[in-house]
Amino acid sequence: MEISSLSEKSNKEFLNFCFEELERIKQPTKLGDILFFIGVANEYLGKEQLTNLYAFGESKNKLIKSGLIHALTGIQAHQAIKILTTLSYDKSKDIRKSAVFALAFHTNKLRKLVKETLWARLNDKESQIMEIAIIGLAKRNDPRLKEVIRIKLLEEGPAEYLITAIVELRDLELLSLVKKGDRIKEINKRVNYGEIERFRKELLKIQ
Repeated sequence: MEISSLSEKSNKEFLNFCFEELERIKQPTKLGDILFFIGVANEYLGKEQLTNLYAFGESKNKLIKSGLIHALTGIQAHQAIKILTTLSYDKSKDIRKSAVFALAFHTNKLRKLVKETLWARLNDKESQIMEIAIIGLAKRNDPRLKEVIRIKLLEEGPAEYLITAIVELRDLELLSLVKKGDRIKEINKRVNYGEIERFRKELLKIQ
């Protein structure tokens, strides 16, 4: 049976067991696994349990950091977001990517700290992290993003992540550049222009 299908009582009992194991176990690999499991039922976490999780924010171990990100994903408490923000600057690209993904897709869209963190990751040397940050900012309708996308369309052609961001922004002007941009000798062949036209019609309905 999947944990997500258990009752609230069963999920809380599962979390209690996990926290008992956190106190007992010392090996980073197993600690990371337990933190990951906590993330599956983290909507049932109590305040004391969250406080215990925050203590792992000081860990230097990659496995523990990875598990902690999963444990805190979707938690809207300031301290949880602050830890994810810190981890978004981690030296490990895998940790940065997981933290940025959690911030981009699983936090309140109105949080200023999240927007500024995502904006900082536009300069990440790892392109996938930068792409996640752009989509996260588009979901938050950040007005600064329009010029960034315009430049990237000219530089890269209509990459999939840019089209996703444009649709999130509901921006017909940027969408029109997808067809007009004439660095388009290097057009991304994965782009489905039928889909773009469908997006355009949907956006017009919303405007």
